[in-house]
Amino acid sequence: DLSNLKIIKDEIIKIKNLIIRKVNEGTDSGKIWFYQMNEGKYQNIFTIITRASNFMSKLVPHSKFNSNFITFDIETRTLDKKITPYLISYFDSKDNYSFYVADYKNDSELMMLDFLKHLLVSKNSNKKIYAHNLGKFDGIFLLRELSNFIIGKNGVTVKPIMKDNLIIKIEVKIELGAAHACGHKEPLFFEFRDSYLMLPVSLSKLAKQFNVDSKDKIPHKLVNESNTDLNYKGNYPNLKYWDDSYDKLDYAKDSKRFKNSGGWSLKQEAIKYCNQDCVS
Repeated sequence: DLSNLKIIKDEIIKIKNLIIRKVNEGTDSGKIWFYQMNEGKYQNIFTIITRASNFMSKLVPHSKFNSNFITFDIETRTLDKKITPYLISYFDSKDNYSFYVADYKNDSELMMLDFLKHLLVSKNSNKKIYAHNLGKFDGIFLLRELSNFIIGKNGVTVKPIMKDNLIIKIEVKIELGAAHACGHKEPLFFEFRDSYLMLPVSLSKLAKQFNVDSKDKIPHKLVNESNTDLNYKGNYPNLKYWDDSYDKLDYAKDSKRFKNSGGWSLKQEAIKYCNQDCVS
């Protein structure tokens, strides 16, 4: 009787010193193992069991705006078919904070760890922290660096929660002893969530709907070239480095505008672009 046979899909993803093994049992159920390289060996740092469920309830609108949350965004570049973060920004409803890989000797792990050290502090405890792509790329990068963050730290736990093979939220708890070691007086709790689940439209459309300044452009093709200096300052990049949708007349106007204002800076424009995503 073949009717009771299960189809199991086994998938292994390797990102630097992190290995993610996903076993899908043919439904929404399965397991995901996260292995971190430590002292030359891969060690299981946490396991997620996914189950088919309908636990997501309908959101009830609130009459008052709640600003007790944080948004963050990660910009990535692709070199030799490998995707790595080169910029991360977050917005706490008042101020923007940015971390640029060129300031960390082009080490994306150091940049991400500094972002976590800056973010996971007392004033941000118990706040919801949203990313618009947490379920996919941003969540994978975040989990990898959270695993680096907790190595050697007792009393720090990371709990990812998934549905349909997507990361819905990640809970981070820093117990009292670990908090004291970091200079904090009480336990800390943080909850990362995917804003796309609540607002399933692009960030550019959200910017228009919420009357945020129109989103600037970034020459992604230039960023993805291995010989590009991420601290480049100078002439407006050639049209070939921009998205194909960039109108030639608009390009000419923008090129003249930057020429008249003293030149174009990749770092400055990338940070502005990323900050706009956070505010959106």
